[in-house]
Amino acid sequence: MEGVDLIPRGTWDSLKASGLRPDAARLELGGSSVEHETSEPVPSRFRTLAVQAFQQALIGEGELARLLRVDRIRARESSRKPRP
Repeated sequence: MEGVDLIPRGTWDSLKASGLRPDAARLELGGSSVEHETSEPVPSRFRTLAVQAFQQALIGEGELARLLRVDRIRARESSRKPRP
């Protein structure tokens, strides 16, 4: 998200340095553990935002693939079909 200027650069490093544990924070906020989530490589909201950024030409196909943790072909396919 830093790479597409959605959050200030250095945010992730700052959170890591402060001892943030994403899994513990998710559980504390009432979320489920990673093991119980879907087999999707990224959360659906993140996927939606990445695809929107690609469709608005804010990021390229390679960046979309990296963000979605898929190859370029799957990234291209994902950007063309709507998800529920």
